[in-house]
Formats: sequence, structure tokens, C-alpha cells
Amino acid sequence: MEFINSLKEFLTKDEIDKLIRAFNQKEKKGLRVNLHKTTQIEIKKSFPNLKSHPFIDYAFIYDEDEYKPGSHPYHLAGLYYIQEPSAMMVTHLLDIKENDKVIDLCAAPGGKSTHALTLLNEDGFLLSNDINYTRALELSKNIEKWGCKNVLVTSTEVSTLASNLSGYFDKVILDAPCSGEGMFRKNKLVYEDWSLEKVKRLSTLQKELILDAYKLLKKDGIMVYSTCTFEKRENEDVINHLLKNTNASLIPIPEHPSFSRGINLKEAIRLYPFKFEGEGHFICLIKCNDDYGPIKPLKKTNKINHNLILPYLEFEKENLKVKLKGNFKLINNDLYLATSTFLPPTNFKILRDGLHLGEIRNKRFIPSHTLALTLKVDEVNQVLNLDYPSTLASNYLQGLTIPCTYQKGYVLVTINGYNIGWGKASKGILKNHFPKGLRLS
Repeated sequence: MEFINSLKEFLTKDEIDKLIRAFNQKEKKGLRVNLHKTTQIEIKKSFPNLKSHPFIDYAFIYDEDEYKPGSHPYHLAGLYYIQEPSAMMVTHLLDIKENDKVIDLCAAPGGKSTHALTLLNEDGFLLSNDINYTRALELSKNIEKWGCKNVLVTSTEVSTLASNLSGYFDKVILDAPCSGEGMFRKNKLVYEDWSLEKVKRLSTLQKELILDAYKLLKKDGIMVYSTCTFEKRENEDVINHLLKNTNASLIPIPEHPSFSRGINLKEAIRLYPFKFEGEGHFICLIKCNDDYGPIKPLKKTNKINHNLILPYLEFEKENLKVKLKGNFKLINNDLYLATSTFLPPTNFKILRDGLHLGEIRNKRFIPSHTLALTLKVDEVNQVLNLDYPSTLASNYLQGLTIPCTYQKGYVLVTINGYNIGWGKASKGILKNHFPKGLRLS
């Protein structure tokens, strides 16, 4: 009842009735295609009855009673990301350009970050951050599947990011922590945990976050502020707080029959589940009219001593057709091809700086699963393609050894032509290097 009374402050009775009815219906599921690895046409071959997303031509809505794409090997290969349809609109409306510098501040589990990476080329850059370290670990895993090198994953306070990188980014994504009313259909515990006190507490946090987030923008840069809640205190009130304390201006989002306008904030939109085929979102685009920089972080000019990475160089010579170029970085025993955009400050908690190549252990190099998902098929000397579905593919995904024609060396295993993991050949037998945590039972 407290939740309903709260809605009465800013929604009509008709809107509340429609919203309650929508909460009692089945949640909407969606998937968004990784265009760096495949096309929407290829994905539809495996899931022919997918329904096109109304705004994003490389995204779809699906019926979970018909398809379970989350358990398909293509999901493990990073060919698509499971994301509800209204959440996809956040990054879509930000209109990221391919060489933009982008920061996603509350990024876990990775939906908006992977979407941003889809739109960036190798000259673009993404800093993907989540202050919750456990959630940031999951964020890093999802980004690794996407197969991109131009990303830094951190778990750092937004205020710390703002004080070090003010005025640096073309685009900022702030999908703020919220009371989660758009998750009521998905998770009943979110509904049970809802309270007006929580809404007010989160509103205070959101107002702090948006001021720090705004400082990260270049002059004329654009931020998208979003939540998956319908609370005015967490949406329009937060935007008005920013407008009162800065010279920011709002960028109107075009009209559409499935959009509702913001409450006394016509530039923003509300995506209600009774109008838009999704779980619900608030989205507002903000232009930076202030000058906070630019800060110019140091370029990575220091070169690593190649003697330290000889095991990798030997692996590269024996197993790859290419020489990877960039800034190699050795952290303990883990070797990275680091992002060349800037040298991260020492007070950033870094989970991933660029591409994790693998581990140097006892003078041997062990390639990472991430490397397997990032390389192109024609960049590897030995490739074993497995048709799916098939017994051989199932055996590999379960972690079993399988026969191969190679006698020694690392082998890139593909499923229907898509990278899925490593194996190591030994006299016609492929020893399985598919990660234990991903193996199918």
C-alpha cells in the first residue's frame, strides 16, 4: 500500500491501474547482438521466431517458453547479451560515436557497457566501473566475453573518478542505483524490499552521483541519466537538482507513442511496461555547458622489458599468425595488452586494463580464455571447428577430451565457426582448456 500511495503523488489513477496490471504479467526478455562477432541475421538462423526490437535493429525480444538463449553456447561465446528491451534504450539514445571516450559509472552486470563497446571502434575507449567489487568482477567477466581490447574495468568511487578525470569523456552513462520498480516482475524480492525510506535515501545518493558524473564530461559532452524505477524523487527531482547546481541543459528525446514524457520535464521520457514492451525505465539526456578540464592523463610511454614476457612471445610465435602490438603490462603473473588511452591513477582499483592475454607461470605462458574469445579465427595457426549441436561439441563444453588432427600446441576451438575456447593438442587428443566455471553439466 505504501508503494501505491507513493505512485498517487505523480501518476493518474488510470496509469496506476495499468501499471499494476502490467506487474502481474510475464516479464519481457531481450537479447542484443554483438556486432563485433556476428550479425542479427546469423542469430536469427538459430532463433528464427525472435521479435525485432522496435528501435534497435540488432536487438530482439524473445519468449522464454520458446527459447532459452542464455543456455546456448553462443551466449558463452559472447555473440549476444541478455538484456530486457527498455534497458537497451539507455545506450541507444546516447548516440555513441565510434571514436568516443565513454565512461559507464554504475556498470554491473555489463549490459550498457557491452552495448557501448558494440558502438565503439578500436580508436574509441570505455571505462567501465562499479563500486561494488563483487559486482565489478561479474562486470569484468561479461566484458571479457565481448572480445574488445579498448576497455578499462575499475571498482572505484565515482567521486574519485571525477577528481582524476574531470572534463575527459565525450559520453557518460549513469544508470543510477535505484528502488528498482522496473524489476518487480523479474524479482519479487525487490518489491518486498521497497520502502519510501529507501527511495529517499537513494535519491540523496543519486543527487551526489549525478553532480560527480557531470564533471567527467567534456564541454558539449553528453550524459544519459537513467533508472529502472518510476519514482519522481529518483528521476525528475535528481535532474532538477543538477540543473540548479550547474549550467547543464537537457536534450529533448523525440516523441513516440510508446514513450511517456517526464513529469514536468518534457525533455525526458518514461518507459512504462503498459506502453513500451519492456520492464520500465526513466531516461534523460544532459548536455555539459561547463568546462571542467580537460585533464590530459599521461600516455603509456613506458615499454616493458621483453625479457619479462619471453614465454608469451614464444607462444605467439608458435601459435599465432599475428604479432599483437601495444603496451604490454605484467601485473604479478598476469599479462595484459593495456589500453593506450591513459595511465590509470594509482588510486583506481583496476580489475582489467585492456586485454588479458594470459598468465606466465614457471617460465611458461598459459593463454587466457579472454584471448580465445578476442582473436580472429584467421589469426590462429590451429583451429578446430565443432558443429553444434553434436556429441563432440557437447563433450568439449562439458570439459571432456576430444579427438583432433593436431599433434601438439594450442588449438582454438570454435562452435559453428565462433570462438569458444582453447584446447591443447597431444598426439591427436585435445586436452580441454574450457574454463571449469563455464562447463555445461
